[in-house]
Amino acid sequence: EIGDIPLVSSDDSYERETIMKLSYEIAREKHKIPTFASVTYVGDEVWDAIASRNLGYNFIGIASEKKADKLKEVGTVNIMDDFTDINLFCSLIHLSQY
Repeated sequence: EIGDIPLVSSDDSYERETIMKLSYEIAREKHKIPTFASVTYVGDEVWDAIASRNLGYNFIGIASEKKADKLKEVGTVNIMDDFTDINLFCSLIHLSQY
């Protein structure tokens, strides 16, 4: 049970960008606003980074070593090994760009 938290998953679509768009629309409707000033997507795979870029979303990669290198290859700037440094994560949400 997640209560009143908007949720979209692969049950709604198999295409990552479609899931991301649906999530955006549900959150926008929930908050009764026409648009968000920015959107930041957090993911750990190259396809997350590419989908974020295609949709104009900011992206924060959570990866280390080889996975982090692959994210860098597709242009990811903001990468963290994990969520250990919550202050860094919060600052990246506010500063992130693709």
